[in-house]
Parts: sequence; C-alpha cells; structure tokens
Amino acid sequence: MLRKKFIEFNQAKTLLSLLFVFIGVLLLITACKKENEDPDPDAELVDEIHKFDPDAENVTIQWMGRTISCQKIGDNLIFQGDIVVIPDQDNTKAAELAGVTLWDEGKLYYYIDDSKFKYRKEVTAAMEHISHYTNIKFIELKTPEARDFRKKSFIYFIKEDGNWSYYGMLPLEVIQLIEKDKKRELVGQELSISRPKVGSIIHELGHALGLIHEHSRWDKLDHMIIDSANIDQIYFDDNGKLLEDIYNNGFATLEMGEHSILFDFGSIMMYPPTSYAKPGTEVFKKKNGDSYKKEYQREHLSEADKEVINRMYPKKTVSPDIIISKENSKLLSDGVYRAAGEVIYAGDPGIIERGFYYGKLNGPITKVTAPGTAEGSYFCDLWDLEPKTVYYVKAYVMQHFEDFLIEWVSDNEIVFTTDDLPDAVHEIIPPDILEKFYDLGIEIIGGNNPPDVEGTFNVSPCILVKSNFPDGLIPGHQFADMYLTFSQQDNVNQTVVCDFIQGSSSANGLGSFITGNGNKFSVFSEMSGTNNYGEYKSVYIYSGEIVEGGIIDHYRAFIMTMENSGTIARGNGRLIKDGDGFSERIYAKHIQSIEGAFSEELK
Repeated sequence: MLRKKFIEFNQAKTLLSLLFVFIGVLLLITACKKENEDPDPDAELVDEIHKFDPDAENVTIQWMGRTISCQKIGDNLIFQGDIVVIPDQDNTKAAELAGVTLWDEGKLYYYIDDSKFKYRKEVTAAMEHISHYTNIKFIELKTPEARDFRKKSFIYFIKEDGNWSYYGMLPLEVIQLIEKDKKRELVGQELSISRPKVGSIIHELGHALGLIHEHSRWDKLDHMIIDSANIDQIYFDDNGKLLEDIYNNGFATLEMGEHSILFDFGSIMMYPPTSYAKPGTEVFKKKNGDSYKKEYQREHLSEADKEVINRMYPKKTVSPDIIISKENSKLLSDGVYRAAGEVIYAGDPGIIERGFYYGKLNGPITKVTAPGTAEGSYFCDLWDLEPKTVYYVKAYVMQHFEDFLIEWVSDNEIVFTTDDLPDAVHEIIPPDILEKFYDLGIEIIGGNNPPDVEGTFNVSPCILVKSNFPDGLIPGHQFADMYLTFSQQDNVNQTVVCDFIQGSSSANGLGSFITGNGNKFSVFSEMSGTNNYGEYKSVYIYSGEIVEGGIIDHYRAFIMTMENSGTIARGNGRLIKDGDGFSERIYAKHIQSIEGAFSEELK
C-alpha cells in the first residue's frame, strides 16, 4: 500500500514537471514569434509626441529667417509638436540664423537631477544607441563646477507635459534671452521627457543634435504627397480652407543644408502617415500614393539617420575637458596646498597624463603630475610654499594623438594665499592688489574660525605707518580719530558688517568678510563711492587681536582698486595703526550714513 502511494506520488510529480516544461516552451515560442513578427500593417499608428491642439493659441513668428506658425503651450512656443522655437531677434540677420548651432566636436553635455527626473535608465539607453552608431559623445556634468564650466550650454532633462526639445545647441547668450522672456532662471538647455520610450528619447535627442522632421525637408514633394482629402476637418476653417496656422506649422518646409541625404521614410525623425488624418486614413504618402506604414518606425536610428549625423559630426580627434576645482582645493597648512582637478571628459583618444601647473604671480612655473588617467577628480599636494604669498594653480592633461603630444590646460585657475583666505576675499581683492597689501606690511590673519569682534572701538590716534607711493605725508602723520563698528558677524559664511566715523567722513553697512583663528582676525571691506571725478573703489583690511576691553595691535590698510583722478592711483595705498596699540571697546554709537563720503585718507 505504501509502495503504491509512493509510485502515484512520483507519477504526479513527473506529470507536473512536464507541464511546467511545456508551459515554458510555449512562452518561449510565443515570445520569439512576437519578437520576429512584423508590426501589424492594419494596426492604427499612434504618435505620442507630435500633437496639434486646435484650441491652443497660435503664434506666427520669424524663425531661422522664415515665417512659421507655432503654438503657445505653457511658456514655450512649440513647432510641429515637439520643437521649442525662439523668435528671431530684430538685431540678428536672417542669414545668420539660416543654420543650426551644432555641438562643438560632437560633444553633447547633459545633466540629470535624479531627485526630479526619473528616466535616467531610458535616457542612458537612448544615448548609448546614438553613440554606438555615430561620432556623438554624451558627457554628463556630475558636479556644480562642471556645469559652471559649460555656462548653461548643456541639456537639462526635465519632465513636463509632453516630449520636446530645442533645435541644436543653444549658446549662453540665447539661453539668457530665453530667461529674460520667461522671467525665470534656467539650469541649462531644457529637454522634456514625459513619455519615456527609448525611441521617443532618441527622436528628441535628434532635434537637440540639429535634425529636423523628415517630412519637413525642402525636397519632400519629390518623394511624397500630401493627401489633403484625408486631412481631418478640424484643421479647416468654415469655408473649407486649410487653416494657415496648421499649414505653416505641421506642413512647413525647412532646410537641412549641406548635411542632406536621400529622403528616408524609415527615419526616426519621420512623422507617421496618419498625422493630421481622419480616422482610418493617411495624409502623408509615397510619391506614387502607396503607404509607407511598413517603413515607418520610432524605435532606432535608420541607416540614413546614422549617416546624416556622422556628416554633421565627422570623426576627428576630440579634446578633453578639465577644470580645477575650487570646491575641493584647500590650504592644508601655511606651506602646503591641496590642488583638486576634475577630468570631465578624457577626450578621444584618451589622456595619458594629468596634473597641475602652479607658481607665484610673475614668478617661475612648477609642474606636478598626479597619478592616474581616468575621468573624475584627482589631487596633488603642493609643498614648500612661502608664507604670506599669492599663488595661482591650473589643471592640465596630456593627450597622445598619432605622433603628437597635445597639452590641454584648464581655462579656470585658482588664486590662493598661504594665509588661508576664502574665495570671497579673492573676488574683491585682485591678486596684484593683494601682493601690494603684503608689501605694505599689514599682517593678514587667515582661517575660518575668527573671534567675536562685534562692538564699537575707538581707534586713536590714527598714525600713518607707510605709503607705497610718493606724497606729501610722511610716516607719523596723524589722521582724525576713528570709531569703528563690527556687527552681524556670521562665522559660517565668514561675513560681518562694518561701519565707521572718521572726522567728517563715514560709511555705513559695508558688507565685509572676516577671517582669523584664536583671538586674531582680519576684516576685508570693499568701499565704493563717487566724487567730482566719478566712481572710485578701494579695499580696506582691518587686523588685530581681540582682548578684554578692546583690540590690541590694530592696523588697517587700504589700496585703491579703481582709477579716479580725484584719488590716489590704482594700486596705491597706506598702512595706518592705532598709535597707542590699544583700541578701546566703547558703547555702541549711532553712526549716520553719509552717501558719497570721501575719506581724507583717500585724497
């Protein structure tokens, strides 16, 4: 009995296994059949991208030297359903706009914010398809500094209503025009994907590369016909005439210029034959009246698509892209600076060396090589730097092409001092002016942990220590006493507000920067104003040590940073000290603001 049940169990188990095998084979056969089957020729074609809304506002503009009609959807002007257009500017010749701006060297830069855009996988697949068959290089800008390097001339993927793209690459000045028109700041050249089919993304990237719709070619009527009898009645006026807005939009004719090749019904840029058609009919047909439904596809680049892109972007040596990173470079100690570079793109062929050039202003240049040749960040420590000295550093890479070595140096550079000053200070003090401050002899206290300096201080007597130009004042000359106030100190951002009264002159609310460590500090203020001769600018540095009751060893120096015939010349300045070595902290005084205050020290 037990043996019989065992046999029955095994028989059932065997039958179940055979059933699973049969189902698996059936599914495989079905999948293979579906994969190899041609699309149903009778299936209705649905174009998910190109829509013409009869209720939308239609706008007639000049674009690339010709008159077109487009639809205002949101804050965009949409042409032929998915091309965002920008009206020609009045001060731009039509001839200059007759072409498209291509991506230099075939390098299309892009940025994806994964917190806002969820179709990275599909976009990556579309890019891999294009780059596999063409000379296009897709370069992701992963860091804010890399995006700053491109100055907004990169594709920024977003998800809005519909799929759409601009035509070709937009230079920065064009993006700025768009920002002005839309009254909002753009991250980059926007490209919207809301229907994330890979083929549809390839289509939009085609527009970004400079491809027009195939049915818009200037020679289209040599290869196809427009069967107006099949156009849907919604596109006609009450008199049975085709609306001008649709004629100058969906049926408009454009140029591809020198890059044109034979007309291609299978292009991924081709409209479906059912566009603008009554249900069950076709508007666009072959020249002989036949349908091109079998050739139509929206899945991949056709052979002709590949050829035209490679004509537009021929194969050649492609330069690398490098920057030096201010974000990641820093002073490690008085004599050591860590330089950080970023290889955004390694070039084609790739780089064989990377590193840095650095040196003192107008001094000898030193070259250091960093390990590795990959894209991404790299670092080098610069040793044995002199104290109280201004240095600059740039990134470089080497590219080997045939029998040549090509060196590329970053467009940007970092200017730093061995006193550990933040970028904000360097932005108001040019390198040559900073060197003159050092020459005057003021002690500049660097660092990001300054003491609390808030309060009002009586700086008296104010004694001239040194001038760096010949004048009638000699060391020991006494200026009017000064009441100096620091307030709203913010050590996170290293900012402080500076006010002063000195004799008949005053300044109020000067935004300043503060550095320091321990009890020592330096405050940097840019002062500007006007006199009878025009505008003037100068930079003040206040240094000292906070103690109970006030500041000891208080020095201040100023140097003019803008020429003005009513003041001392640019680059000239003075060093002044508190003559008794102690600036007492007093009760806060109300400081009146005097616009255009012109200190006697500047005369």
